Amino acid sequence: MSEDLFLAGLADRLLEHGAPPLERTAVVLPSRRSAARLRQWLGNKAGRAIWSPELFTMDRFLARTVSRKLLPETDLLARLALTQLEVLGKDAFPVDEFLQWAPMLLRDMSEVDAHLLDLETFYADLTALQGIEDWSLGLGADSPGQQRLLRYWAKAGRIHRAFEQLQTDMQAGHAGHVSRAAVAHFASGEGQVPWERVWIAGAHALTPAEQFVIAHLLKRGVARAAWDTDPALLNDPGQSAGYFLRKHLAELGPGEIPPSDLLRTRHRSVVARALPDPTSMALDAGRELAALSPTEREGTTVVLADPGLLLPFLRHLPATLGQVNITMSVPLRHLPINGLVKSFHRVAVDLSEGGSTRKEDLERFLTHPFVERIPGASGLLESVRSSAGPSCSVERITEWSEGDPSSREPAWTDLLVVKSTRELGDRTLSLLELCRSAAPEGSLDLEQLYHLAISVNRTAEALGSLGEHLAPEAWTRSFDRLFRDTGLGLYGEPEAGIQVMGLLETRLLDLDRVIVVGANEGVLPTPAGQDSLIPFDVRRAYGLPLGWHHDVVIAHHFFQVVRHARHLTLLHVTGEAGSEGPSRFLLQLREELANDPDAHTTFLEEHAQAPVPVKNPPVIQVRKTERVLERLAAMFERGMSPTRLSDHLTCPLDFYFKHVKGWRDEPDDEQGLSALVLGNAVHHALEQVFRPLEGRELDPSYLLAAKPGIRERLLAELEQELPINTLHQGMPLLQLEMATSALQAYLDSEAAAANTGHLELIAVETEVSAYLDQQVPGLAQQAKFIGRLDRVDRRDGIVHIMDLKTGSVQQDALSLRSLDPAGMVRKPYALQLLFYAWAKFQEDPELDTLRACVIPLQKSADPSPLPLRINGQDLLRRDLLPSMSELFLQLAERMMDASVPFEHRPESEYCTHCVPS
Repeated sequence: MSEDLFLAGLADRLLEHGAPPLERTAVVLPSRRSAARLRQWLGNKAGRAIWSPELFTMDRFLARTVSRKLLPETDLLARLALTQLEVLGKDAFPVDEFLQWAPMLLRDMSEVDAHLLDLETFYADLTALQGIEDWSLGLGADSPGQQRLLRYWAKAGRIHRAFEQLQTDMQAGHAGHVSRAAVAHFASGEGQVPWERVWIAGAHALTPAEQFVIAHLLKRGVARAAWDTDPALLNDPGQSAGYFLRKHLAELGPGEIPPSDLLRTRHRSVVARALPDPTSMALDAGRELAALSPTEREGTTVVLADPGLLLPFLRHLPATLGQVNITMSVPLRHLPINGLVKSFHRVAVDLSEGGSTRKEDLERFLTHPFVERIPGASGLLESVRSSAGPSCSVERITEWSEGDPSSREPAWTDLLVVKSTRELGDRTLSLLELCRSAAPEGSLDLEQLYHLAISVNRTAEALGSLGEHLAPEAWTRSFDRLFRDTGLGLYGEPEAGIQVMGLLETRLLDLDRVIVVGANEGVLPTPAGQDSLIPFDVRRAYGLPLGWHHDVVIAHHFFQVVRHARHLTLLHVTGEAGSEGPSRFLLQLREELANDPDAHTTFLEEHAQAPVPVKNPPVIQVRKTERVLERLAAMFERGMSPTRLSDHLTCPLDFYFKHVKGWRDEPDDEQGLSALVLGNAVHHALEQVFRPLEGRELDPSYLLAAKPGIRERLLAELEQELPINTLHQGMPLLQLEMATSALQAYLDSEAAAANTGHLELIAVETEVSAYLDQQVPGLAQQAKFIGRLDRVDRRDGIVHIMDLKTGSVQQDALSLRSLDPAGMVRKPYALQLLFYAWAKFQEDPELDTLRACVIPLQKSADPSPLPLRINGQDLLRRDLLPSMSELFLQLAERMMDASVPFEHRPESEYCTHCVPS
């Protein structure tokens, strides 16, 4: 076991004191992992069997102190929904609608309680502010959504107080309620704890309630505090990682264990390695592990900054490395099991209410990797695929199921057809049992199914109390919302094999050799979106956490890993569309520590290519039948879009499901606006601004005059697509404001460009098309390609094709070495711009040169056009036209080649519809 300096020192303190005995001592630690390691240290240092102290996390310590139970979020949300029904009566929100934003409300309530705010004052001020503030920003009367939100805030205090009373009556609730109860317990002066000594070890970012309890126990002499910190973090006021520790030490005292100067005195080597994509990061981590000796591997920890990289990492891990221990919580959306329950519910509701379900929905369910292993699933799938029509009835499914001798009882109709919302929960558990019985022994699938069954049962029971208020469709929407943020906790043997964990699990651990996978901005730290119904100004006025608090906490965890490590590898992605470059913490580490002559840290930056081997051939292959080829030919007849071409390059099988079968994308599980909805609104709003200038030089004064009204245009577009109360709360409101700022910055940039040069707007939002001169085998006529150009400008005499993107785009994603189809696989934006250039050259025979650019609106500080570059050149010439035509000919021939089936491309990690086995 590695020498955990802090935990080993804490074990010494616990054993040295002797009195009170350890069995009458409680120790509060940040995580279960640190508690397990402390227990090991106590046993090792005692050298004999001893009683263990009681070990807690902070929230469970407070709950035990006041004899209250912490309830799971699903139970709390269901009870909160019932509470608002009782409080608001006929004005109550429908349960399934209320549950869409209830998690934000619950988190707000917990924070308000943990910060000990007076409910009467807080909600009175909040309601008054919401009534005074001009939410419309000059748009006239409040919209229905604004009126609804104001109505909610007028009732919010009543809901919170009623919910607080319910939790008090139950002697159970959320963490904020429990911490407020703990403060009340001790504030009276008579509150006691059931231990003679309490150690608060490694605490960080304490809430006011937690700080009150600790201060009270310290003052009474019951508690001892121990902080895990470093002088380099404490003594530099500009070091954000030490912000909360400086605050806690000033208010609660220096603690029993002095700071250890590890950041500057420990000898360590840091390697920051840039790789082209997430899959390469996973492969590179496995390759580094394989190069270590068995002894070195035993002391190595892999920290997954992005939980979504767990499966790619495990999939590319060499089998010869031995045991791997996973200790982290992984959101369901990052696992293959994601979508199983949702696709099952969609089919079950359709069959129960309408008697038939869409074929594509039934196929999606039957082709899920966990379902297709069930005996009888393949036969039913074949029957579905060979049947005529767009839907399948209960009678047909019964006929197909009974006709397949390999099908397992109960019949598929017994599983899929339900009569009540209660049955939906029971049948979901039956499905998971069938999947479990068909899963390979010892696989991660079994672990997922076990934890999923627990979560499904808990969610279904929570919804049981709401059954009379929910029709089946509303039940499934409510289930999906409660289930959305479920994480699977994977906890193994702390000392067995290679350790894999998330950043939170590293707290208090002295990790010698660490590989951080995903050290990218936007991942480390994740964006600190204001996921709250409480406006920013109110949060700031009342001392509630703001976005920067999140960044400070993550900085602390990261630098704690750094200060303990002797060998640190930081893997990050560069050059991929959507990548924001290396994490700010990596850059901070290089500037502040590696460049410090008094520190003992070496810093090496590397760029690596990690070819991804195909470990298993694709299991699913779809032949190109005559019917499929006819469908593809029809696409080329109407016009093949660059988006479809890019989808086919990325993963042919996913292209088949999405564009040939016409499967719909799963609804976005994020709580904010989807990229599609926000992107469409942005494009339409800008079209309204620029359309009057078409065929004219851009007028800077016109663009600047359009700035104040851009939010109104954007809001009007979004209100056509979204529920009326969505845009005035939480993440959607934040996205609206960010989009408004980005568009205003873009208008500023265009006005500046028009001021300094000649800028003529040729066209806006216009259709373009191009044709292949050569005949494609399998097509009766010329292959046609179509697209939609956002803008065509003439800038200082050069034609510019402009494509607006609301997401992040890096220049590397628009750089090509040659016009080879293989180089386009991970560069959809480059392929799109190349098509626009090809079409423009065909459309205008007199055009000799042009530039094709992306305008990245997410970079609101500098939304300058990013050009397509081919072999380093951004000025595209007409002599490239034959090479462009050859590229699109190759893409079309590949798609129409009947001998090449649709199959999953192993390098593709983000397929919408197919999951690699």
